[in-house]
Amino acid sequence: MFSPARCILPVVCAAASTCYASGTVKEIRVMPQVGVKINGFDEVQPIFNANVNGSSRGEAIELVRDIRLNGARAFLWTPFSKVKAPMTPWAAKQYKGQPVSKEEALDAWDKWYSQDFDKSVEEVISRGVESKGSQQYQLKLFKEWGLTGNLIFHTQVDGSADRHPEGVNRYYGAYIDAIRRHAPWLNVDFIQVTNEPNYPWWSGQFKSTKESVDTWIRVFNRLDSFLREKYPETRLIGPCTASSEAFSWGGFKNWTRPVLRDVKHPMEFFNYHLYDVGAYSHLAWMEMFQAEAESYSRPRPQAVVTEINYELGNKDAEGNRFLWFAQHIFTALDNPDKFSALSYHLLAYPNGFNHAYIIMEKDGKFIPTGPYWLYWAMSSVRGRYLYVDTNNSAVRAFACSPAPKQLLACLFNDGVKEQVAGLASGLPGTAGVEKVIKRIAYPVGQAVKHQEEDITRNPDALSRLVLPPGAICTVNWVLHDELPAPEKTVCERGYYSRTVASSFNDDLAASVSVDKLPGEDENAFLRLGVYNDDPLFAKGLTVQFNGHEMPIFWNQAPEELTVDNRTAYWLSLPLEDTWVKKDNVVKLLCPGASYRLMFISVVLRQYPSAEIAKRMMEGIKDNQVKEIKATVENIGPIMFGEARELVVTVFNPSPSPRQFKLNFDVPEDLVLKGVDIPQSVSVQGSESVSFKRGIICETPPDGVVEGKVAVRIASPGMLEKELSSIVTVYPELNATKTNEPVNLNPDQELWRDVKPIVFEATGIKTSTELRWDENFLYARIAVHGDFQPQASDSIGGFWIKDSIEFFIDLNNSKGRMYGKDDRQFFVCPVGLEGAVEPLRGHVVREQRGDFVEVVDTISEPRIQASSRLEKEGGYSMVCAIPWKIISPDFKPVKGTRIGLDVAMNHARSTDNIALHTSIIGLKGKPYLRPDKWGILTLK
Repeated sequence: MFSPARCILPVVCAAASTCYASGTVKEIRVMPQVGVKINGFDEVQPIFNANVNGSSRGEAIELVRDIRLNGARAFLWTPFSKVKAPMTPWAAKQYKGQPVSKEEALDAWDKWYSQDFDKSVEEVISRGVESKGSQQYQLKLFKEWGLTGNLIFHTQVDGSADRHPEGVNRYYGAYIDAIRRHAPWLNVDFIQVTNEPNYPWWSGQFKSTKESVDTWIRVFNRLDSFLREKYPETRLIGPCTASSEAFSWGGFKNWTRPVLRDVKHPMEFFNYHLYDVGAYSHLAWMEMFQAEAESYSRPRPQAVVTEINYELGNKDAEGNRFLWFAQHIFTALDNPDKFSALSYHLLAYPNGFNHAYIIMEKDGKFIPTGPYWLYWAMSSVRGRYLYVDTNNSAVRAFACSPAPKQLLACLFNDGVKEQVAGLASGLPGTAGVEKVIKRIAYPVGQAVKHQEEDITRNPDALSRLVLPPGAICTVNWVLHDELPAPEKTVCERGYYSRTVASSFNDDLAASVSVDKLPGEDENAFLRLGVYNDDPLFAKGLTVQFNGHEMPIFWNQAPEELTVDNRTAYWLSLPLEDTWVKKDNVVKLLCPGASYRLMFISVVLRQYPSAEIAKRMMEGIKDNQVKEIKATVENIGPIMFGEARELVVTVFNPSPSPRQFKLNFDVPEDLVLKGVDIPQSVSVQGSESVSFKRGIICETPPDGVVEGKVAVRIASPGMLEKELSSIVTVYPELNATKTNEPVNLNPDQELWRDVKPIVFEATGIKTSTELRWDENFLYARIAVHGDFQPQASDSIGGFWIKDSIEFFIDLNNSKGRMYGKDDRQFFVCPVGLEGAVEPLRGHVVREQRGDFVEVVDTISEPRIQASSRLEKEGGYSMVCAIPWKIISPDFKPVKGTRIGLDVAMNHARSTDNIALHTSIIGLKGKPYLRPDKWGILTLK
């Protein structure tokens, strides 16, 4: 069938001007006499970091030195090293030890916190452990690599730390002192306490998420006060939530908001992990974090991202990983007030997900991956910001002074076509240039190409720089004399509204106050982040700024590479200077869809002169008129053999008629039906036109699959745009009605004519057969493999051992969150403590604001089930789930479609972690996303 979705949305440059066709040379000029300051920041933030795990010797040392990392995150897991400390339950599970009871665990932690940390921590660091990931090993690598600053150290405690404030302080004090003694070349700038506390190792120790967060804040506050007094040069950062919490509305409510509000000292650096979220969606979330902090009259925190990666471990994402990370790096460079450090996950490791690392080991040799060459191309990006004058919106440009005798320009082709740019240094004629070095790296499919060239004796090389799509190109001028300090500094200031993270499905009003009006050399912009809850109906909205209306289509948002359907949109809209007042009113006029305003701000951007400011604004306005706005409605689910409508709406903002072309690209096995759209289409000025095509799946898919339908729009005078819609295709899945009683015997005759659904993963084969009657949904499930099913330790942890889960959505709503008719049931082939009777239960979920939480896991005896352990390994089960326990009003009839998924969980004996395997829906973990469940038709 087709591959998972990769959604690339159209490009809008942050400093957009006129768009130009491929091959046209437009000059980009560095102005070294003009510095740049953004919300108080005029230095390049130390964003080039990597987590230091594993083995990097020999040729790897020179590789790491060449990318000039600013710093890294190191680890000290004291209780799990060779320190003589008691084994905690969490550590026991991680290291295959023997878990203990809660009372024993607390007693163990009490003893651990009373030990002599001055001695034990120093012993770990000075002696080290013969492990490639040991503390001493990492500190030695830091010295060999030349790392000195921006070091983020990560230590681990659990919720029992709340009982031992003095013990925690002793631990961290000893930790910092030992690093100072044994690694004096390092500056311990940041300390991270705990890792992903939203995961069960921390939050699972408490009765509620609120109790977990409150406890974490208490531990953080006490340690933060201690460090500020005793080690003021080291900052405590946190809470280091996983991206599933950092970039979700439940996580924002449960973790981000209370931490920003309730920590004793205003948080300077907000720590989290980032996986897969696109660059501008990431920026929208970070702006929301800052606006939220400011709403409490607190300073805006900067982001310190201690893990970041795209499609972790997926080797086929190599080219996309380069582009995805380049977009994040450049967005961080454009916003130094929002991003302080981005640590890649991971630097090097001898085993595991090699493609997730910057340096990969293969056949005993260390070789660079795609992200390495990105770091390599940008390794000299340092120092103070300098202004760049550009009129090519497809090429993002950045300039800085890495050292007193250096000038550097960095170009990024963030478009989909090759660009040709001329680059001028802006250096005075008297400037003596010693040498000029050009580095370029760019993705080609899933490979990355790179080249370094000395162009000192070839100045014409800069008049025509060829930039393939996704290319990062840096030009480094090394001078005989020091570059003079900038004669002038231009500033950018942003002013947030206190209306943050607000849901609306009707009009919403927000106010934004500024402390000055735009000057002649300044342009004003309205920036906002909008999140749409339901992409099926998200087509755009209308913004009013002090009464002036601006329609928005989502393809006005800047381009980003993302794995999933995009739901967060960061936009920057130009404002007329005369519209801006000291107190401004912004209204979002909503056409009936469900949205959230993430943040809204007014930005005043200064330029070197009034003439440049005027030219830039004219270019932006001209670009707005030339850029045809369009939207592709989300297609939604497609059943095999059924046609759906593909609707494209195109809006021409120009007063004159425009010609354009539409090209459609659908995944393999999807077919477009209906009247073909002409190659060239005309749309009148200030009008819109819609096009409809039928789309059908004619080849039976192998399970539920996702892909991307792309629509490309080309018009004279503008870059080709690509709009996309995620499409989910479902196979034909039926359950036949039975008129005879079902006796839960897996060998009963009635199952012989049922076509099984077969799924195989990691050596385990599962077949599922379904039937129904007025009272029950029946399932016969056989799991074949070389194992005997294990009994769960508790009903709450049923999924850790062998079990079958049923996910049922009676109205097939395909919502992203659990609705009132969505249920999760489970049946285990073995009862608790090895009881013969199968364990049957119901996961109770409760919607709390914008999040659905698991509030209980209870026994459900109304589910009927039998199980049989097979001699050759595995087991067979027959289950009968009453419709009435889902909804007492549901009346099943032939032709009804319900959402359904079935998951098989099996604990791999090597690590005691459950393998979650979706049998019917989209491959993955079905408990996370009801919209990914399959569709069952009652026949």
